[in-house]
Amino acid sequence: MQEFLATNIIFDALLLLAPIAFIYFFEKRRPRQIDFGLVKASPIDDAILAGKIFLAILIYSMLISFALYSLGVNDFAGVENAIRAVAQTNMLALAYLMVFRVFAEEFFFRAFLVPRIGILGSSILFGLLHLGYGSVSEIIGAILLGGILAISYKQYGRILPNFLAHFLYNFVALAVIFGG
Repeated sequence: MQEFLATNIIFDALLLLAPIAFIYFFEKRRPRQIDFGLVKASPIDDAILAGKIFLAILIYSMLISFALYSLGVNDFAGVENAIRAVAQTNMLALAYLMVFRVFAEEFFFRAFLVPRIGILGSSILFGLLHLGYGSVSEIIGAILLGGILAISYKQYGRILPNFLAHFLYNFVALAVIFGG
């Protein structure tokens, strides 16, 4: 478990530090909070936007799952097994992934990549990040749901609503896995 946590902490540190280093060394300027969607907004506005994003990814997730199931592609067992293995080993590791990994993903894939390589590029890379689950459904879902998060980030330029929506989505997915 220590190796699992160490590997994930290093990976997340790279997701957070690589964009800062890129801006500093390649764009030759000091990174600003606005570069990463860290802008002030009303907490109510952030909560409302997070709710809208969450509902969109939840609805699209159900549609994607239904479409893939109808096509005979139902390989989410690998995802469920991976999540159960982490939870059985250490709930703290699962909590870490739920909070820090989700933030690091939003920071890197939306706040950093969307302005540089666009919605499609960041969404495809986000989907490829999910290769480790060994699930075609997970990759397709991550690309499409990453697209919704990328569109939201491009439109509003705020990371907090994306983080909250992504966190809630993962929370509901865990509730389904452990409750079902």
